[in-house]
Amino acid sequence: MKLKYLFPALFGCLISLSVMAQTAGNTEEKNLSEEVPTTALVEILTAPHQIVNLPEQAVQIDMSLLNIPSGAKDLAEGVVAKGYARSVEVEGQKIGQVVLVGVAKGDKSEPLDSQTFSAQFEMNDDNIKPDQPIKIMGDGQQLIEALKRLQEEPQEEETEEQQTVQTPEPDSSSQGENGNAQAAGYTSPDPIEKKEEGETEVKYTTNGCGVRVDEGKLQAIQQTMAQTYKGGSLESESACMDGDTVFALEKSYKNCAGQDIVDLTATPPTATAQFQYYYVNTILGSNQTHGECQPDPEMVFNIVEKHGACMISLDYTPGAEKAVFQSQLVYMNSNNVETQVRGCEASVEKPAVLLVRTTSGCNLRHDFGGNKSYRQAVWTYQDNGTTYQAGGCQDDGTEYDHVKTYKDDAGKYLCTPIQNGNSVTLQGITDLINAVIDDGIDLIITEDLSRLSRDQGDIANFYKKVTFLGAVIESIEEGAISELHIGLKGTMNALQLKMISDKTRRGGIASAQRGTFQGGRSYGYKTVKKLENGELVPGLREIDQEEADIVKKIFDFFLSGQSLKEICDYLNKRGIPSPRGKQWRASALTGTYKRHTGLLRNSMYMGEMTYNKMRYVKHPSTGKKISRMNPPEEWVRVPVPELAIISKETFEEAQKRIEMVAFTRKSKKPKNIVLDPQTNSGRPFKFARYITSGVTFCGSCISKLQPSRGGEIKCKNQKCQKRNTPYARLDVLRTVVKEHKRFTWQKLESYNHSPEAEKILAKIDKMEAKIREEKERSRAIINKILSDVVPSALGTDMLKEINDEIRTIEGQVIAQKRRLKIIDRKEMVLIAKKFLEDIDRYYETDSADAARRISNCTNKIILKNVRTVRIEYNLVKMVELYLS
Repeated sequence: MKLKYLFPALFGCLISLSVMAQTAGNTEEKNLSEEVPTTALVEILTAPHQIVNLPEQAVQIDMSLLNIPSGAKDLAEGVVAKGYARSVEVEGQKIGQVVLVGVAKGDKSEPLDSQTFSAQFEMNDDNIKPDQPIKIMGDGQQLIEALKRLQEEPQEEETEEQQTVQTPEPDSSSQGENGNAQAAGYTSPDPIEKKEEGETEVKYTTNGCGVRVDEGKLQAIQQTMAQTYKGGSLESESACMDGDTVFALEKSYKNCAGQDIVDLTATPPTATAQFQYYYVNTILGSNQTHGECQPDPEMVFNIVEKHGACMISLDYTPGAEKAVFQSQLVYMNSNNVETQVRGCEASVEKPAVLLVRTTSGCNLRHDFGGNKSYRQAVWTYQDNGTTYQAGGCQDDGTEYDHVKTYKDDAGKYLCTPIQNGNSVTLQGITDLINAVIDDGIDLIITEDLSRLSRDQGDIANFYKKVTFLGAVIESIEEGAISELHIGLKGTMNALQLKMISDKTRRGGIASAQRGTFQGGRSYGYKTVKKLENGELVPGLREIDQEEADIVKKIFDFFLSGQSLKEICDYLNKRGIPSPRGKQWRASALTGTYKRHTGLLRNSMYMGEMTYNKMRYVKHPSTGKKISRMNPPEEWVRVPVPELAIISKETFEEAQKRIEMVAFTRKSKKPKNIVLDPQTNSGRPFKFARYITSGVTFCGSCISKLQPSRGGEIKCKNQKCQKRNTPYARLDVLRTVVKEHKRFTWQKLESYNHSPEAEKILAKIDKMEAKIREEKERSRAIINKILSDVVPSALGTDMLKEINDEIRTIEGQVIAQKRRLKIIDRKEMVLIAKKFLEDIDRYYETDSADAARRISNCTNKIILKNVRTVRIEYNLVKMVELYLS
């Protein structure tokens, strides 16, 4: 005899349990005699055969009977309790519910009244397990009778009508006082309906069906199918068809961003936005897209010319010189964001204008070596009634020959000796000797020998030539000059000149440390006149707001990527005078790298005055003063925050870009084939700069490898065993890139103890020892003044000189400490990351900036063979470049 159960009846039973679970905590106590069933319920201990996950929908489970009423354990041997179970959640607590519907043994089975066999319990997770027994309250007598029937021998097979299971009605009078108190809180569901074998049932589902999109109606319709079940088994399925669930179809422009359709042939040119359909599937809880991007005829934008972002192109074709105005093509897209269609090209709206040449504003260019002068002219053009220069002054082809003239019409010399602070110039001495020769002068009178020259060599040479010509030199103080005067007086004059020079330099440094300026006025500032104790205080400055605005604009343009020429053209076009009152040139902005001159290098703009950058020496042949750069550690830096025009960060960013731009190669980049270090695949590549140049050494003799023909490098050392062994430059570059990519932050751990850092520390120690020595001298002089050993006036002068020297050395110590920086692990990781990013940027884009930084961080590349290299890094430079 087989069991036949209808699921809705069981579901009703579980619903009753759920209702009981949800209301048990809030239901008031009632008269138990009104609620307790009459059937006596007993505790039946069961356990599932395996771990079962309990969802919210009921699932079938097989269970073991651990104990039964009246201790009839032999009846439970080999018996499987059949049932259904699920879980519900009540006030945040998960509740498990189980009902028994029958028992089975082998092929035999017996039904149970599911309404009288149930359990409800708290759960800690979603599973019930074999080692966690479940107590089910049920009709013990009914269970025992069903178990006994399982033990009976099988009867002759009955007819189909006789096999119908009769569900026993509950006995309302058998509950008694020992009934299940937990069951008193709910009403039993209707009896289980019996489903005749072979009964047909139709269900509808969306599984296996998609969503049909109707763009005409702007709808997305969820489709469903009908499934026919017979006797609990799936017999057939219908085709998917439209269901009742409909989603609205919307347009999305975000999914098609950057895919606008541009039509430059239209009049005017247009750009059409594209969109993609999408709908919100509320069943899945997500957005679903439909179809590809397509143009939206309602979203068409006009493309216009934009002139402000483009420079003017100058065409110097002889006979057809013109200024061509350029523009970009742009439009405002659907997000009201300006979008560029085309870069700078010749404008259609604004036609080109002719270039006109004029000599106005240009001076003659003199070539004294070639004895010629050349007339210069400049090209100009008109724009909206304003005349602009199209460049600088250049030779226009007109020449003038030089003619030497010594005397004017009256017979007077046109050129007389020019006397400076030290001596008559060498040109003046030469003219004086020529006058002795030409005019027969036999006596030269000077106020003092030092007026002729304080240089021992110059005065001795002059004396030798004049006496050879038979002339005599006399001074008002010494009378006739002899060899003795030349020797002694010349030496004393030279020493005095040196003392004056040293005192002037020390005084300038001390004055700079007090915040007053010794040089000329920098662009962006003006001189302040101030009286102190009735005397004018020299060297005071304040910001000139009009010029300061130009300084800010120049820094902004430069950091935005504009070239020096573009910046100068912008300033000249608007008639803004340069610091010298003439046209702007690139040299006015960056000056020279070695001297750190130029507007963009002036540290005054970030609020730091720098003094003692240069010293001057006299050329022994020409007598002209020649400037020489002092070492950076001798520079005197004084903070003047009240004179800052830009921030320190802006200034430092500008210095980085100056350093990179200054070394960018202007030659045509060669096209080569390079193997990718990661994939070993070949591809065309251009290199403006090889990061191996000048730092690659032979692994055998450690001599620098030299470039050779055919893109190769070789060792030229005569004694090297690998002499003239060729290495393909590109193969070496590939190997070096691979080695660079192995760089890790751990290699920076030695930075804090690197030779470069040790040298800086040693230099600082030496300077600080010098400061202590000078302070000891100062104390000794003070003691001598107090003891009347040294006159007060003389001692004061000596103390002033010592204090000035101390301040100078302290400034040098500060400069050295700025170069020295101790870094921690976090900074090491950051530096390594930036260095590896530069390696990738160099390989992928041939970035000149990245190449320059990589080269600066590389001391040596030791080439053992074409596949093996060892790289020695300049860690001090690496920290300076990537941590500043």
